[in-house]
Amino acid sequence: MSPHHLPGAPAIAAGALLACFFAFMPEDGRAADGRQIAAAKCATCHGNDGAGGEPDVPRIAGLQPAYLARQLKEFADGRRRNEDMAQLGAALSEDEIRAVAAWYGGRKMPAGSPGDPALAEAGRQIYEDGNGDPAVQPCASCHQPDGAGNARFPRLAGQQRPYVAKQLGEFKSGRRATDPQMADIARRLKPQEIRALAEYVGGL
Repeated sequence: MSPHHLPGAPAIAAGALLACFFAFMPEDGRAADGRQIAAAKCATCHGNDGAGGEPDVPRIAGLQPAYLARQLKEFADGRRRNEDMAQLGAALSEDEIRAVAAWYGGRKMPAGSPGDPALAEAGRQIYEDGNGDPAVQPCASCHQPDGAGNARFPRLAGQQRPYVAKQLGEFKSGRRATDPQMADIARRLKPQEIRALAEYVGGL
């Protein structure tokens, strides 16, 4: 949710490297291998189709494969903190990471569900227009007006509301420190604004 975010050279280099990795294996081959890995290692929490289960477990269906691969690598090297995900990321080879990312990236994110209309409307205003703080630019400028994301920024539409709120909270606290721009934005959001954003994107 980092509008007009210009990542530093290391992030750009990592993204370019991942893009090169994805270019060398046919999509159907990667996804076929990824389906087996997902069933064995990921489905307990995320489901075979990536639709998720528990409210604080993210839906990963339809997320960009390069983004998914980058998150697994960040868990593996400790840049993102989650004990279970760190063990999984460290146990997967580079090829396996690419394969499981291709599998889940090719699934369809479930449609968002209706929620609290008033809270969602407050979230929509922040998502589309910011909150009045010049440093909090509209989320839509990077994640797209419909929340579908793009090659650089992940899909938010239909994501689990508690998970979105938790991640914004982790950016705000500094626990998730992989994106300085997101951390700066989250620090400028009030708790009610975080809840409103989570409510809105969960319904897209």
